[in-house]
Amino acid sequence: MLPLHDGHTYLLIRNLHTRRLIGIQPTLERVKMREHWKDEYNFIPNIQFYESTPYENLRIKEWAYSPSCTYALFYDGIVYLYMKVCKFDEYFNEQGDNYNSWQFAQARNVWRKWFETIQELHNTKMLKGIIIDVRGNQGGSGNCSKYVFGALQNGKYGGYQAYQRGFTRMKSGIGRLDYLPSVPLLWGILEEEHADITEPIVVLANSMTASTAEHICLDAKELPNAFVIGTQTWGALSPSSELIDSINLIGGVGDLLNASFYIHLPTAAFFTDKGEILESIGIKPDIKVAIDRARYNSSGRDNQLEKALEYIREFY
Repeated sequence: MLPLHDGHTYLLIRNLHTRRLIGIQPTLERVKMREHWKDEYNFIPNIQFYESTPYENLRIKEWAYSPSCTYALFYDGIVYLYMKVCKFDEYFNEQGDNYNSWQFAQARNVWRKWFETIQELHNTKMLKGIIIDVRGNQGGSGNCSKYVFGALQNGKYGGYQAYQRGFTRMKSGIGRLDYLPSVPLLWGILEEEHADITEPIVVLANSMTASTAEHICLDAKELPNAFVIGTQTWGALSPSSELIDSINLIGGVGDLLNASFYIHLPTAAFFTDKGEILESIGIKPDIKVAIDRARYNSSGRDNQLEKALEYIREFY
């Protein structure tokens, strides 16, 4: 297969007579060639087993749940956050239509518990480590990073409360390689006062981890105290937009209501700090661990999560 220039690209085709819709997603076809993709395709983490497990070193002390995220605190001071999607910036947007909904309020409560627990334990030197679980997370808004690694570090870039991770260049025309010069890609840092976290951080990821969730993995790869455990991610790191640009034909082309097709196209290209393009490749974990799906289905035990706990406990 030829290398893809954008891992978000997909094509939808509708038969206007039968209304049947089919889709083609090149990166998914590449993912299907990987060894463990079937076990990961519809995997949704669930930590309920660890609330009442007989294994004391695996038991959680408290946890909070919402449909889109889960917080937990293990007894020895390891704090866990599962994110189904990357939308914390939407949950905290007071101007948004769903701000007052139960789902958004619950998500804010989960994040707040996670953030405040980390700060309290760090300040009292009782924080052992952090696990951020983005397995199966297909992304969302890039601004979500402010509430994840932006809430775990401080810094400024060019006078802004932000950190630089990689470079991006925007599309400038309809040609496949029509791009403007690259510029640093900036991610926001949480305005609320918080400590620099120096304890070990593990990000759990798999082949269904995509887009913004992959940038969370990339943050971990670039920090000395953070690591990625799991399997190789999807491979769609370039910024993308659903907006249709009628001049440059970028973002989206087509109309499934009045026409027979829709193509989602790249709006930008992303490069790592080292100048690498990871489209259709993804991010390789620091420690490769495939999910033991049979064990998980039968007992609820999550061997990838347990590996993250073990790694943090052996870090010092």
